[in-house]
Amino acid sequence: MATQPFHKPVLPQSYDLAVADALNGKEGYAVKFDANEKIVLCGAGEAGIGIVVEVESTRVTVEHLGIVKGKAGAAITAAGTRLMSDGNGKLIPATATNHVIATALGEGVDLDLIPMLVTIGPKQT
Repeated sequence: MATQPFHKPVLPQSYDLAVADALNGKEGYAVKFDANEKIVLCGAGEAGIGIVVEVESTRVTVEHLGIVKGKAGAAITAAGTRLMSDGNGKLIPATATNHVIATALGEGVDLDLIPMLVTIGPKQT
């Protein structure tokens, strides 16, 4: 049986990076716009715009809605866990008053690539 690609594109978009090569190796990380409308990693609990799915030298493709592999920044113990960015753009379980970026579709530990649904949302209450 042939394997299917994991990324199910729904709403990918390509953007300029704030600094060339700044996101090399950052596929699966949460990103946001900086003040100059360039893409940078999210900080802890910040409102993101999506998850990096492809990086070139000066451009990055971000998935805004759909199923992707995201980089865990801590233990994610159950599918359905709402996720936010840690201080380095990795995804961790969301806590109160922080913005949700995705919902886990599987489990994993720090640095695992796990399936998740990009679900940009408001702060947790």
